[in-house]
Formats: sequence, structure tokens, C-alpha cells
Amino acid sequence: MEVAVSPNINPATVALVDELARRQGIRKTAAIHQAPTERLHRLGHADISKDRTLDELRAIRKGITRLPEPEKRSDEEIVGFDEHGIPN
Repeated sequence: MEVAVSPNINPATVALVDELARRQGIRKTAAIHQAPTERLHRLGHADISKDRTLDELRAIRKGITRLPEPEKRSDEEIVGFDEHGIPN
């Protein structure tokens, strides 16, 4: 058997619940249930999302360390031409 609990809610919170219920066209009890349920859902997924993001960043960092060093020669030196366009 469930026992009903009447929390002591301040007037500002009651006003927020009234507004949320009015805007969504739902009962106040549903609004009171919905708000913490949605917040807990977001908090739970935030941890998963953060872990996934960290894993992706680690993979990117690992990939970057495998890249070759940037070429220090000019385009002409790489292709084999001097500053006058003549092959070396």
C-alpha cells in the first residue's frame, strides 16, 4: 500500500508547476513527475555522451600522432622546379 506524501513546496515552485502544466495542457501532478524524470534522463545521458566524446577525442589524438611531419620544402622544391620554373 502506497502512502501519499505531501511535500512542502514554496509558492515560487508552485507557480512554476502551474505554468508548466498550463503550457503543456497537463495536470499539475503530471508536470511535477515529468520535470524531474526528464532531468534525470538528461543527466544519465550526459555521462554517456561525455564518455563517448572523450573516447572520440582520444581516437583523434591517436590518429594525429600518426600523421607525417608537415613538409618544410616549398611547392617548387617538392615538384622539382627552381624559382624560375626550370626543372632541377
